[in-house]
Amino acid sequence: MKQSKLIITILLSTITIIFSSCTTTKDDGDWDPMKLTKQEITFNANGGVDSIRVNNYSVMWMSRVYEGESNNPTKEYRIINTAYQDAQVLNGDWFQASADIMPNKQNWAYIYVNKNTSGKDRQLTITLTCGDIFNDISVKQSADIK
Repeated sequence: MKQSKLIITILLSTITIIFSSCTTTKDDGDWDPMKLTKQEITFNANGGVDSIRVNNYSVMWMSRVYEGESNNPTKEYRIINTAYQDAQVLNGDWFQASADIMPNKQNWAYIYVNKNTSGKDRQLTITLTCGDIFNDISVKQSADIK
């Protein structure tokens, strides 16, 4: 009799633990949107450098970088974990994108764009993430010097 009570107690405890660990709370997936210094960067044909800062998360990084429209990218760049100490760097055909990935660097992303001699406008999208929250940054470069 004592043994069956023990088995029932263990079984009920196990079931309670399983069901309580699988429940979701209101906070699951309820991330605050990223607060960025800007959503879009525009360059003229001469190129240049610009930066964006994520103000409300302690760490961020690039999760996706591609040229063209989001629904039809013309080229996607593979992001590799680099050997750089505290930054993620991606060298594209006509740009360089870097992201400070350490908390002590204050979450800056830098975009360096080369001079546009192609005669065509260029478009790049950089997706920043802080975990389960993502934000697309639009980078555009005109073909004409304005």
